[in-house]
Amino acid sequence: MTGTFPAAVTVTRPRHPVEGRKLAVLGRMRRHGQPELLLVFPDGAKRLVPESWTDAVPAVGAPIPASRPDARRREPDGAVPVFTAIRSAD
Repeated sequence: MTGTFPAAVTVTRPRHPVEGRKLAVLGRMRRHGQPELLLVFPDGAKRLVPESWTDAVPAVGAPIPASRPDARRREPDGAVPVFTAIRSAD
């Protein structure tokens, strides 16, 4: 695990187009009370996928950023942060 999310996960959701594929994880957040992962799909698209649709196992005690408090916080340039943790592209 890097930070509070794994480097890659396998999609386990039955009948999902990428079921069984290992995808890179760029970030993790909570939306509507559920943890979601920002995944890089084979075509290069970045999509949020519910963590429960993957083989991800959260680290014990790892905090998941809540979307509500972050939505109120502003960056110095006025932008609203979407993710509190984003892995830089290697």
